[in-house]
Amino acid sequence: MTNLNDKEKGIIAERILTSSEAISSLSGKIEQSVIEVADIVEKINGKVVVSGSGTSGTTARRLAHLLNVTGTPAYFQHPTDALHGSISTVTKQDIVIAISKGGGSSEVNKMLELSLDFGAYTILLTENLNPSAAKFCKKVVTLPEVSKPGDPGSMIAMASTFANSTWGDALCLVLMSRNGHSFEQVLKSHPYGAVGATGNK
Repeated sequence: MTNLNDKEKGIIAERILTSSEAISSLSGKIEQSVIEVADIVEKINGKVVVSGSGTSGTTARRLAHLLNVTGTPAYFQHPTDALHGSISTVTKQDIVIAISKGGGSSEVNKMLELSLDFGAYTILLTENLNPSAAKFCKKVVTLPEVSKPGDPGSMIAMASTFANSTWGDALCLVLMSRNGHSFEQVLKSHPYGAVGATGNK
């Protein structure tokens, strides 16, 4: 077994502490926005389109998947692909949720602008109190800034990834509860993997 030196132990300990603080810091600060977005999603006749670039894009892809798993039709739209023709999949019946730590990615902003032009309800999930993307959104959800020195340069979206994911998980579970989407239904649409194995017992 490889022995860790003190420096590496310190890096790992800091990472665990920062990530746990990122999640715990959300208590009492995200409930209202989750409920408000859930209300909006309930009123649409289309799908939830989730988008983002880089690490935020990975988080967005995760959210789209979990929305589907918990009973809310959704798909991930890469903003660059959107600007090369895929934006035509967005309709006025849809909601577009873009995740952007800084709220100023040019490709995300343009996708939001076009989605808004197409009549979609556009939402931004960000840490920036004054994001340039706000002018292309009908709603902006601002999460508490959770980056610490544990995130090099306070810009790499490490701790904020946990905050975004926690907000998204809460949204999925609220919608799942409202829609009466049971775990039996989850098993039906998830027949393979460990989840499917649970249903086959």
